[in-house]
Amino acid sequence: MMSARAWLVPALVTAGAATVIASACSVGTGEGEITGSLVLRDCNVDLPDYSLRPPGAVDGEESPTVTIRVQRGSFRESFSDGLMVSVYDVDEVARAHLEEPLPLTPIDETRTRLVDVTFYAGQSCDSGYPDEFWRTPGLLHAVSGTITFHALHAPDLDGADTEISAELTDVQFEASGAAADKHAHLDGWFRFFYQRGAPSQSFP
Repeated sequence: MMSARAWLVPALVTAGAATVIASACSVGTGEGEITGSLVLRDCNVDLPDYSLRPPGAVDGEESPTVTIRVQRGSFRESFSDGLMVSVYDVDEVARAHLEEPLPLTPIDETRTRLVDVTFYAGQSCDSGYPDEFWRTPGLLHAVSGTITFHALHAPDLDGADTEISAELTDVQFEASGAAADKHAHLDGWFRFFYQRGAPSQSFP
């Protein structure tokens, strides 16, 4: 198992928002490891001993919804491998569900979920310009397994407690309509402290 210092670039997410607001970001440090297996057939990727080896990031705001990004390196998501963890009610999880394995299920708009996890493989399976237009992006959604938060920064409850740590157990990821060709099975953990910092920007 390999661990690494994590490089964190959080961006704000507001309750009900569909996109990350990249103009207000935070920087901090942490550590973690995510390992397992990864299959992306159209990229000829079949790694039985996959390791994300973060660097990672957290996105958060003083609101019920928080998005945590754990990523290898500091590039944009489309050029990196990483996890996006969406916590839909951070106050509820921090108040009543710490140390509780939360089930990860297929995305279903009719079902209420506390957490969703998405895995993206933009580095392991690059797509787009100049030669990879035939490849579809490696975007996989958690359909089973659990995530357990040991600590979760919830400013409404305790602004001084900035630790965020969680463990993923036996998490199966699949791509919509292509589960046989793109899937991953990952376990791991991450831990860091939220730190409000100067905005980060991406330039072409």
